[in-house]
Amino acid sequence: MIPPPADVLRAAEVARACHRWQADHTGRPYFDAHVVDVHRRVAQESTAVQAVALLHDVLGSTDCAEIELRRDFPPHVVAAVLALTRRSGEPSSEYYARVRADPIARAVKLADLAALTEPARVAGLDEATAARLAAEQRAGTAVLH
Repeated sequence: MIPPPADVLRAAEVARACHRWQADHTGRPYFDAHVVDVHRRVAQESTAVQAVALLHDVLGSTDCAEIELRRDFPPHVVAAVLALTRRSGEPSSEYYARVRADPIARAVKLADLAALTEPARVAGLDEATAARLAAEQRAGTAVLH
């Protein structure tokens, strides 16, 4: 087995550290339950796509700052993570237009949306959360295809 490239290893380290105290909707560790699942879906893609898959939620849901990513990752990786980070009060149409414009962000968001409705994950959710995630998955996928 060939070891992962340095950017992918560093992205995994950063994401694991940033998400260390978070849990997903089912109570499982967020990194293991969600971030790894998104990465698994793009594991055959470029190093940049894999790194962004691991980092896709660090700016929006942790204390990680953009400057920290700029220190460790190439500009195109940081740009894709920024594209995937929702801004407060931002309309979905603007968010998805930005994601769609960046090929790396688009690939990762499609994987992220697919992970939201993974049957094993949905089985552990309450009905309202499952319905909300399914609606988000349908809407986002339609815009990005």
